[in-house]
Formats: sequence, C-alpha cells, structure tokens
Amino acid sequence: MKIVDVFDAIAHGTYNEFIEKIDGDINQINSHTKLNLLQTTAINDNNSADKLKIAEYLLAHNIDINYTGGKHSKNALHILYSNFNILNSRHLLAMSKLLVENGININQEDAFGATPMQYLIAVNKISTLELKDLFIYLLENGANYSVKDNYGKNCLDYAKEFSWRNELIAIVKEFENGNK
Repeated sequence: MKIVDVFDAIAHGTYNEFIEKIDGDINQINSHTKLNLLQTTAINDNNSADKLKIAEYLLAHNIDINYTGGKHSKNALHILYSNFNILNSRHLLAMSKLLVENGININQEDAFGATPMQYLIAVNKISTLELKDLFIYLLENGANYSVKDNYGKNCLDYAKEFSWRNELIAIVKEFENGNK
C-alpha cells in the first residue's frame, strides 16, 4: 500500500514511515474521519509494536489524549475497543496501559452515553477469559461499570445480555470482593 500521508502511515505503515510524514502538527485531525493521530493508532493492530511506538511519540509530544472526535465523539479507548480489526489481546492491554497511564479519561462517554468498557464488552470479539487481565486493569484504574448509556444499560447489563461475556460478572464480583 502506498503511504500518502501521516494518517496512512499510522494506519498501515511503520514508525519510520510515520516519522517521514509527520509535519509537526501533533493535534491535526483527519478531514474525512475526524479522528486525530492518536485515535488513528487505535483503528487496527497492524504492526503492533510500531503502533505503540507511534502512540508513545504522540503522547511525548503532548497530543490531546482526551480528544473526542469522529462521527460519535469517541476517545482513543472507545475506538480501540469498538474495533473488529483488533484481535490481539496483548496489543489491547499494552495500548490501554499506555493511554491510561498518560491520563486518558477511562470513563469518557460518547454520543451514545457509552464508556470505552461498554464497547469492550459489547463489540470486541476476543474472549472474556483472554481479556481478563485487561478487564481487571480497567477496574483497578477506575473504570466505572455502573454508568448507564443512552439505552439504559451498564457494563453488567451487557455482560448478562451477551452469553460470551457472562464470565465478566464473576470478574467484577472478584474485583468488588478484593476491594472491600
């Protein structure tokens, strides 16, 4: 694939291609997707190590980590968790840690009132057991599983609704019991 701009370099290229295309405007927005550069690192896990390195670069250069953009006002965690193209649980955990440790709003609500964790439960197709470390990490770092979206559902409601997420109920109970 021909890399034509910095957004292509992030989505489909390498760290070196990103460095060649970055023009110094860390907070630029893609005119088509309305996503910023950091959100673009979250659209897939192609070249996972490069994606993480690009995200680290952007964060070191003070990108707006809490920018909400795109069609439904999502932050980078929303994008990361709502993407069918990300099938690598290690990548999800590493990128999540990077974003959380740098101050992303873990409970940001999008246009539907949904938090990133709600997308991880309802949209992401990696098994709950494979994502257990990520769920625990999010809970330990303040993810609020009680927030109800515009449809009146919270994380536990979605975990009950989707049989492939039922194990999350036990993970949350284990977390609650450990924090009493």
